[in-house]
Amino acid sequence: PVYKGKKLPAFEQIKNSITSHRGCFGGCNFCAIGKHQGKTITSRSIKSVKNEISQVTKTPGFGGTISDVGGPSANMYGMFCKKNISETCPRNSCIYPDICPNLAHSHKPNVQLLKRCSDVEGVEHLFVASGIRFDIALNEPQYISQIADKHTGGLLKLAPEHTNDKVLEHMFKPSFDQYTDFVKKFAAESKKLNKKQFTVPYIIVGHPGSSLKETLQMAVFLKKNNIKLKQIQEFTPTPMSISTMMYYTGKDLNGNDLHIPKGREIKLQKALAQWFIPSNKKYIIEALKRIGRADMMNFFLGAKKEKM
Repeated sequence: PVYKGKKLPAFEQIKNSITSHRGCFGGCNFCAIGKHQGKTITSRSIKSVKNEISQVTKTPGFGGTISDVGGPSANMYGMFCKKNISETCPRNSCIYPDICPNLAHSHKPNVQLLKRCSDVEGVEHLFVASGIRFDIALNEPQYISQIADKHTGGLLKLAPEHTNDKVLEHMFKPSFDQYTDFVKKFAAESKKLNKKQFTVPYIIVGHPGSSLKETLQMAVFLKKNNIKLKQIQEFTPTPMSISTMMYYTGKDLNGNDLHIPKGREIKLQKALAQWFIPSNKKYIIEALKRIGRADMMNFFLGAKKEKM
């Protein structure tokens, strides 16, 4: 009651969003969702989701937009293990380093969900904002087309997390090539629809196994593509994740020594990734000097462009 008449940013973000399923079989090393919710995807019926949306449309102040329909990974809706052993299977991930042959990963249930929910009376726009696993969506042209046509509010948020494949291996995330492939397909669909739509990447700095050298590679990609990220996640060790084990032991899963960025290095990594912020200039200079790449200063700070 004390918040009466006030807008709460955290609530505004979720008040018109719908949870269609729970669980995640992605197995990212830095994430504990698979431990909290399990690897099994528990999906609500389309009728149940439609009923909730119908209730939301009747709430005071509803403007016609459902901000999100999804779960930990939006496009895992309706997917399941054909052998029904998702909770006992020794694989940490059903999709990394490749898609398990026992995973039923058709996007047809999700396509139907989004189509039918969009038809609910009072809904003018229905977006997907809760993260798409682009590696399992790559070969689903109907899904990519539908997302581009109906369910993107101009910016599609994706989570490649990094651009360096070695760092991505430590994260248990797909290669960066898969991210760029998906972006190209989404852009092609948007062009067909005569829509100006863009993708925004989520990234993590300071993850075990990442150094200033790998971060420089990522920063070059971001600057070349004029991607200015206002929000960047700094790796934080949290209970139950494999990345936390790496952080505390300084070892990878094979027992090999692993570089663990800490303290000021994380600040420097973040500054490189946010190359466009004027106050980061001194940190970028320090980072480049640390790794012997002073030749890149003009690329980041001046008009002259240097090649990697």
